[in-house]
Amino acid sequence: LGNVQFDSCNLNLSAFGYASLKQVKFAHCSLESADFYECTFKKVMFDACRLNEVNFSRTPLKGIDLSSSTFQRLTVSLEDLNGCEVSPDQAIGFASMLGLKIKE
Repeated sequence: LGNVQFDSCNLNLSAFGYASLKQVKFAHCSLESADFYECTFKKVMFDACRLNEVNFSRTPLKGIDLSSSTFQRLTVSLEDLNGCEVSPDQAIGFASMLGLKIKE
């Protein structure tokens, strides 16, 4: 899938598993419970999307910016998160995957 922009789309429960995505932009989309299992991303953007319960298993997120998107939980490994860009609040959530407890 390449050279595509999804704008304000309801893509909940979408199945992109095993896909190769190149120059794909998701802008203001709802992707709740979408499946990106074992995908390859090149120049993929998630701009202000809802990503709750998205499955990124076995999908490297290096260079992917999730900071403007919202989610409570993702299915992703720490290895695949390496190099992913997240907001400070999102980083706190991922710290719990490491077993860290955040104190104020």
